[in-house]
Amino acid sequence: MYGELYTTYSEIIKTVKSRTNENGGINSEINDLLLPCSTTTTGIDLANVTALNERNILLGSDITILRSKQEISNIFYAYYLSNYKKHQLAKYGQGSTIVHLYYNHFKVMKIDIPSLPEQEKIADFLSSIDESIENVGKQIEAAQEWKKGLLQKMFV
Repeated sequence: MYGELYTTYSEIIKTVKSRTNENGGINSEINDLLLPCSTTTTGIDLANVTALNERNILLGSDITILRSKQEISNIFYAYYLSNYKKHQLAKYGQGSTIVHLYYNHFKVMKIDIPSLPEQEKIADFLSSIDESIENVGKQIEAAQEWKKGLLQKMFV
C-alpha cells in the first residue's frame, strides 16, 4: 500500500487495491489517516494524507498512521492536511538522500478543529466535487474511445 499512497489514492481510499499474505505490521482501523514516511524526492511528496475507513488492512512500517483520540472526520482532515497544510507538512521533511516525515512532527503542528458536523459538511462537499471530476474524466475517456472508433471506420 505504501507506493499506492503516491500513485493510486488521492485523499480517500475507496477501494484497497493490493493485498498481502504477510502477518506482521499494524492493522488499520476506521478513521485512520495515512501518510508515507519517506521518499527519495522532496518533502512536498510526503505531504499526502489519505483517509482509510476500513478495518484490518495490514499497513506497512513505512506508513505513518494518525489516529485521533476524539471523534473526527478523517476525510475532512485528509483534504485539510493534503491541501491547506501541505507546505507546512513538507517543511518538516528531514534528510537529503532519503527524506523522512515523522509522527513527532504532528505533535508540534497547529491544527484547526472545526465542529464534527462542520467537518462532515466540508468533507461531503469536497468528496462530491471529486466524484464530479471523476465522472467527467470517464466521459472524456468514453468520448475519446468513440472518436477512435469513428476514425478507424472512416479510414478502412
